[in-house]
Amino acid sequence: MKGNIIVGLGVCLLLVAGCGKNVRVTGKVTFEDGTPLSKGMVIFSAGATESKAPIGEDGSYVVGTLKSGDGIPRGTYRVYITGAAIIPGMDARGVPLGPVTLLADKKFSSPETSGLTCEVKGSMTYDITVTPPDK
Repeated sequence: MKGNIIVGLGVCLLLVAGCGKNVRVTGKVTFEDGTPLSKGMVIFSAGATESKAPIGEDGSYVVGTLKSGDGIPRGTYRVYITGAAIIPGMDARGVPLGPVTLLADKKFSSPETSGLTCEVKGSMTYDITVTPPDK
């Protein structure tokens, strides 16, 4: 019983020691010709942890876990991009009023298909190159 308590306390101390150690991850999302992707959200996913970053007009982003730009814990992440589309407006039910135009290939919209992974060991820059959608 005493051993279980000591082990439990040790695990709690390790968890607390790891908290608050987020690191800054920034980058730029561009097409192969250097043109920035100017819409969407970059998502860093590691199991139950998802950290997000809105993409600026110049393609830049700064990842946040609880709020924009507050960094992410060290670890290995699958990276993908959502919302990289032009939506012509929505009706009252949330249905697009016209065709949605994808700005990047749809493979980048899922952690299973994007092919993007990032090992975060400390503050870093992680630039992403995307391709346009197939016509």
